[in-house]
Amino acid sequence: MRAEPADAAPREIARFGGKAFALRIDVADEHTAPEAVLAAAEAHGGLYALINNAGVDVTLPIDEISVEQWDAVLRTNLRGPFLLCRAAATLMKRQRRGHIVNVTSTAAKRAWPNASAYHATKWGLLGLSHALHAELRPQGVRVCAVVAGGICTPVFPDRLPHRLGHVGNRPDGHFRATFETQRVDPPRIGLTQAGGSFGCHPAHGQPESNQRRGSVSLQDLAGGH
Repeated sequence: MRAEPADAAPREIARFGGKAFALRIDVADEHTAPEAVLAAAEAHGGLYALINNAGVDVTLPIDEISVEQWDAVLRTNLRGPFLLCRAAATLMKRQRRGHIVNVTSTAAKRAWPNASAYHATKWGLLGLSHALHAELRPQGVRVCAVVAGGICTPVFPDRLPHRLGHVGNRPDGHFRATFETQRVDPPRIGLTQAGGSFGCHPAHGQPESNQRRGSVSLQDLAGGH
C-alpha cells in the first residue's frame, strides 16, 4: 500500500463532512483482515459495504513462475477477498443488509500469455462472487462483480513498456499515457450491466486516435435483481 495516498484520503473526506480512517493490513492475513472489518463496523455503527480491490500480478511464463510467486498472487487476489467477505458476511447477515463488490477484470473472461496466476485468481474471484450471491441474497446481502478492462496506472510502464508511447503525470495530478496501439474495446460482459468507458488522457501533441480505451461493466449476478 502506498501510505501517503491512504493517509490523505480520510483527510479529504473529512473536508466534506465525512468520516473515514485508514488501516494498513495484509488482506491475506487471517487475523488482521477480519480485525479490520470489525474496526470499520465499530467506528461507523455497522458495515454496509465492502469493496475488494487489492490486487497484484506476476507476469511470467508458467515454467518460469516460482511457487512463491504463484502463492503471493493467490494470497492477495483470492485468499484476501475470501477472508474479508467471510468477516463482512457475518455482520451483514446479522443486519440483513449490505453490499459486497468484488473488482475482477476482463482477465476473468478471457486469457493472454504469461499471466496464469492472475487469470486463475480473477476467474476464481468471479466464481466466488457468483457463489456468494446465491448464498447471501436470502439474507438481504447483495454481491456483485466489476469486470474492468485495462486501466492506466503507474504499473503499466513497468509491465508494458513496449506498448507505451508516453507516460507522465498531468498538471492536475492525474496519470496519463498514450498507447502505440489502436483503440481496443473489450467485449461487454455480464448478465446485466451498468457500464461506461474510461481511458487514458493523451499527451500533448498526440492524436486522440492513439488513445487506448477500455470498458467497464458492473455484473449484476442476479440477472436483474
